Amino acid sequence: MYDYVPDGSILDIDLGKQENIKTIALHFYEWFYSSESASIAISNDGEKYEDFGVASGFANKTSYILLLVAKQAQYIRVTFHGALYYSPYINTVGIYTETE
Repeated sequence: MYDYVPDGSILDIDLGKQENIKTIALHFYEWFYSSESASIAISNDGEKYEDFGVASGFANKTSYILLLVAKQAQYIRVTFHGALYYSPYINTVGIYTETE
């Protein structure tokens, strides 16, 4: 199943508890159905978010956003911007922690 993520779509993820986040993987239908870029932010309380900036260059079906240093958080917010070629469709988002 794939979800359409038009420009400005926000995906909020609650991990259920605080984790040491190391990598975020965005799995799109195909690379040409990916978002042009995505803003990433994390939070420990779901209210106050720390921005990590904008990730771009999604030229693969699965794009990985690697954090140089693991960050502890329970909530992740991904905001999608634009479309690479066609309207973006996302399948899943993978969250990899420091212990995995």
